[in-house]
Amino acid sequence: MKEKKQMKTKKERLKEVVQWLKSEKIIKNRRHLIRLLGYNSESNFSAMINGMVNIPERFLVNLANLDNRLNVEWLRTGEGEMLRDIKSSFQFISANNIMGTNVQGNGNNVSNSSSTETDKLWLIIKQQQSEIAEQRAEIKRLTDVIVKLKTN
Repeated sequence: MKEKKQMKTKKERLKEVVQWLKSEKIIKNRRHLIRLLGYNSESNFSAMINGMVNIPERFLVNLANLDNRLNVEWLRTGEGEMLRDIKSSFQFISANNIMGTNVQGNGNNVSNSSSTETDKLWLIIKQQQSEIAEQRAEIKRLTDVIVKLKTN
């Protein structure tokens, strides 16, 4: 008989995601994450992470947007896995379309990439996602400044 896996609490899931983001070098530390998500107060952020206040949907979506492998549904409900298997899906599609051979046409050559090339591409994508997340946080911060200036 299969043993049913104990579902993690939202607090446990959030802490796991933060730890994973650190291990993947998407964030440097908790303060970096707070800045990326556009929060000014560490105490408000800590209250959410520690389950002391309700967590807004926007927070979960923004957190999942830091890396497209994160599964926002898992963050919300605990259903499924923390990470979506995007890389495997990509390789499956590539394998089905190319099937290990070279494709030539219109002067373009497409071949199945080696594992090393694929890993390099994923690293570039991950770095770009981190940069985009930082830019989003800066845009949010600047928008907040503009709103404050307009109200004064």
